[in-house]
Parts: sequence; C-alpha cells; structure tokens
Amino acid sequence: MKEIKITPPEGYIIDKDNSTFERIVFKKIKIKYPSKWEDLEENNNIEYFLGDCSTVSETDDFISNEYCKNQWTKKEYAEALLALCQLVRLRDIYNDGVEIDWDKTNIPKWYINFDYEKINKGANYGQIRKVLTFHKEKQRDLFLENYRDLIEIAKFLL
Repeated sequence: MKEIKITPPEGYIIDKDNSTFERIVFKKIKIKYPSKWEDLEENNNIEYFLGDCSTVSETDDFISNEYCKNQWTKKEYAEALLALCQLVRLRDIYNDGVEIDWDKTNIPKWYINFDYEKINKGANYGQIRKVLTFHKEKQRDLFLENYRDLIEIAKFLL
C-alpha cells in the first residue's frame, strides 16, 4: 500500500465536498474578521495580560473576551501599553493642565514621536495630532530628557 500526503497551498484547504479520490480540489480559506469586540473568537495565542497594580503577567489560561480585554500575544505589547499610560499622565502634568488647541494654526504644538526607527521631536502649526504634544518647547525637551526610557518602550504605539 502506498500513501500520498497532500499539503494544500498556503491560504487554502481541501474542499472535501468537491474532491474525489482521483481529483483533489482546494478552496481558499475565508478569513472572517470580527466587526465588533463580541465577535472576537477566543484563541490560545494570548500569553500575557495586564494584571492588578499594572503588572504584566503570563497566562496559561485564556480568560473570556467578555471579562478581560487587556490580553496580549506579546509581552512587548503589554509593556508598551503600560508605558503609554504613564506617558500620557505625565504629559498632562508637563502641560500644566493646558489643553492643546488643535484648531489654532498660529501657535506651535511641540511634539515627540517615533519615526524611521528613532525618537524625534518637532513642532507643528497644523492640526496633525501626536500623542506626546506639549504647549511649550521647554516642557517637551525636559519630558524627553526625563522619560526617554518609557518612550523607548512605548515607541511603536506613538
């Protein structure tokens, strides 16, 4: 007896309804993307979650999407989100409670962002929003000096 193993091309599966012993038919795998959070299927790729007191924890068990929306496939993602939370809170302190007025194009908005594999700082007179934007250049520069380590962790979210 001879055995032949059939491996479908990537992105395809064997169409068992339309295949015969002499003829194997492949059909494209249809990817169903969730249209809302509740449609997200539970999967076992979740390895980390944000626990109590802002800890990044490993998990052996998947916690239902209904109850736990802070799960990550990579530790770096969880750590980046925690760093971003800290940065936004600190940014507001450095801005002295001043809200950035994005509609005013005659005043500079001083920002820090991540672009082309490095942390950058600049000024913007328009309405292009950046997470780490400051109302004064001095605050932006001091913030970057003091929190470069957190910015490095959160950079891909910027």
